[in-house]
Amino acid sequence: MWSRSDRLSTFVPEWSSSSFANQTTLLELVTHTAGLPDVPGNFRSAITDRLNPYANYDDTRLIEAVLSESPKKNSKHRYSNYGFGLLGWLLSRRLGISLNEALAGHIFNPLGMTDSGTGMSRQPAGQLLPVFNSKGKPMRHWDFFDTLGGAGAVRSTITDMLNYLDAHLSHFDSPLGPAIAECLEEHYAMMPGRGIGIGFGWMRYKEKDGTTTHWHNGGTYGSSSFITFNREKEMGLVILSNHGSSIWSQIAPLIGIPVMSVDHLATMLTKKLFMEG
Repeated sequence: MWSRSDRLSTFVPEWSSSSFANQTTLLELVTHTAGLPDVPGNFRSAITDRLNPYANYDDTRLIEAVLSESPKKNSKHRYSNYGFGLLGWLLSRRLGISLNEALAGHIFNPLGMTDSGTGMSRQPAGQLLPVFNSKGKPMRHWDFFDTLGGAGAVRSTITDMLNYLDAHLSHFDSPLGPAIAECLEEHYAMMPGRGIGIGFGWMRYKEKDGTTTHWHNGGTYGSSSFITFNREKEMGLVILSNHGSSIWSQIAPLIGIPVMSVDHLATMLTKKLFMEG
């Protein structure tokens, strides 16, 4: 159906003349090595509500954005919501179904994640927890079209996320075992000397004892999340918070000031678990 070496232009006829789309592969998108910025160049012009920034970014804008990209030579890892959103859009487009249907059929249903979905229908939040910024101010849940939904549209529960975690710790006995195994392999070495790399989306690094820890985080203005696990030690953890992080909470640790955040809490717990496990 597709291969990691497939070029973006094979998915979208409008991109047949794009040198960027003709040279960039799915592997480069999933390892964040396509040289793309955090968001598309025309992203900000689509924002009508700064507290819900992705709500109006649609397919037409994405197709135009990719056409404006130029090939990047010898691109190194650069984390990109744009690139990962584009990846999800391309794969669901190839399947001929919505992103929510693609995730449900290929991930959520096989792993028993019955309360997970993308929320693409833009229905009322329903039973979603209220969310708040780092100062406790109520915030809106973000809305996404399928266009960039792969970058952050999934809504889930702690029970579902623990099922997801268990599938990655179960030595690949789950229905998605072979696929999970391939996702966890290193597909790009970011810092070879320190054992830091990336798989298919998963960040990974070597512990001092030679085991490998995988992790990923994410967040909106009103929510934060973190998942990490070490298969050799058969341990992992999931943190879901209905409070977003602040710019200060991200900068402070860099200058030696401890500020509690989901990432900081996850780092402390991970060191405790994996160093003493």
